[in-house]
Amino acid sequence: MSCKTDTYPVQSNIHFPTDINLLWDSLRCTLGTIRKILIHLDKKGLFIEGWRKIAYNLRKAKKLYKRTANIHQRKGGNYQARL
Repeated sequence: MSCKTDTYPVQSNIHFPTDINLLWDSLRCTLGTIRKILIHLDKKGLFIEGWRKIAYNLRKAKKLYKRTANIHQRKGGNYQARL
């Protein structure tokens, strides 16, 4: 059995994968998946406690991500302690 493939580069907007970006992306995708699962379970009449505040948690995580990225970008005095 053999397989042939062909590839070519395509210009796209991607961000440089830093630790902070990867953490934010994984958290965003995880909470989005949990939201979809909860919607699916809700249609079946099932309810899981403790996952009501997904939108709130996402906003809170994004705020922390932006604060951390800003500290990381500007460096400055007492950098490690602020980070």
